[in-house]
Amino acid sequence: MTKSYTFSPKASERYEELTGNKPEEVAGLRFLAFSRSTGELVGTYDGTELDDSFDLSEGSWVTICEDHNMYATHESLKVARYMASCPDVWCDESIAATSSTVGTTIVLDQAA
Repeated sequence: MTKSYTFSPKASERYEELTGNKPEEVAGLRFLAFSRSTGELVGTYDGTELDDSFDLSEGSWVTICEDHNMYATHESLKVARYMASCPDVWCDESIAATSSTVGTTIVLDQAA
């Protein structure tokens, strides 16, 4: 018996916008979440159910930044779930987007 996975309506809707697929019909997809650090949608996949285009030499769990179509592999589901929360560590596009705001000085109005 195959286990079915459910996804939040907001994540499902965004996934369908980006990929044209319903998440519950995608092989290997286990979790969808919006990153707290970047707001991007990240999928966590069982790489053993994906096609051969993924290099699984560093682990069979895959996180994909759905907004930028970049991926990273991980040795365990636990690590993959953790890394899904911070695509600005492994997705080049997310890194570039967040690095432009790192170190920005915010000046508060002292007169108020």
